[in-house]
Amino acid sequence: MINFALPIIEIFDKPPQDGTIFKCPLFCKRHFNHKCTEYYNRIKEIPGMHQCPYGFASDIIQIEETKIIITALNIERYSLRHEVRKRISKNELYPRIKIEDYFYIKGGINRALVNAAAESYPITKNYINDIFHELRKLNAEIKRQGDYLLRELKIYPKGDRVLDRAQNIFSTSQLFSARLNAFDLALNPELPFSGLKHKISVYKKFEKAMHCLSLSERNKRINISVNGESHTLIKALEVFDLLPFLILENAIKYSIKNSDVTIKFQETKNTLIVEVANYGPPLNTEDQVNIFNRGYRGIYAREFTPEGTGIGLYLTKAIADAHNIEISIFSNSTTINDRGTILAEFIITLKFHDLISEKNK
Repeated sequence: MINFALPIIEIFDKPPQDGTIFKCPLFCKRHFNHKCTEYYNRIKEIPGMHQCPYGFASDIIQIEETKIIITALNIERYSLRHEVRKRISKNELYPRIKIEDYFYIKGGINRALVNAAAESYPITKNYINDIFHELRKLNAEIKRQGDYLLRELKIYPKGDRVLDRAQNIFSTSQLFSARLNAFDLALNPELPFSGLKHKISVYKKFEKAMHCLSLSERNKRINISVNGESHTLIKALEVFDLLPFLILENAIKYSIKNSDVTIKFQETKNTLIVEVANYGPPLNTEDQVNIFNRGYRGIYAREFTPEGTGIGLYLTKAIADAHNIEISIFSNSTTINDRGTILAEFIITLKFHDLISEKNK
């Protein structure tokens, strides 16, 4: 549990709770009424500073899906000095706080909330619903392809169509497993980052992810192309398999139909650079800062598709950090309008440093 220095409100029909340093003013406790309740209900979904009917300031802080309402504040520029002064008794310690001092206190609260979220790894109901919705779709696809395969075996016992159906079932089952692994990683984030590392080919892991996503690629009519190649190896944990899968799945999800996703490999003596590019929702300045945060989805991404949990790139960054891989995102400021949809070039870059030399392969 986090202790707040300033008063907060959690139940809108009851007065604010005391902070550990500043208590809620007696006026707010004794005169809490329908105006207060209406005020908090009106602002509860709007992050930022607000002013209550009696001149006090409120600030709504949001970390992922958690909102904290700090209230009954006496702050420069945000609360009405004269209104607040006449509502605070002489016996109360409630000085007017300078704006820079408040931002310092708020920064500490933000850090505490982020640390608490990182320690608890909350799995929200929406996230679980999204995961099971995706798994149900994949299971339905496996059943559908299996039914086709059984029927076509009777007609084309050795035909190419049978092989194609079998490949679809295999790809969908791999996708099903990958989704379960991603869910397990979000649920138990510390477990997959232990154990022994084994030599793996980055290029082959991307190939495996492409096979896994082949049905998704085909259904959306996305063309994935590979430029360059790589023969280098790295030492990686088993969880590394999810990294190319999450990146390519993200690229497919946020590409329009009949478009391209490109994977580019650039290998030198000491480094390997992998770039995955597509045209998708652009990022604004806020998105650039928060894109790897757990549960974060940009405004254009939410408009592009309601599907998504904001977990994929967070997990991608966690896996990259565990393997000393530099990861960066570029979103072109130049956008295009494709039949009413705003798109921009979107590139995820991975830079590998810990390569295994030829003599150690």
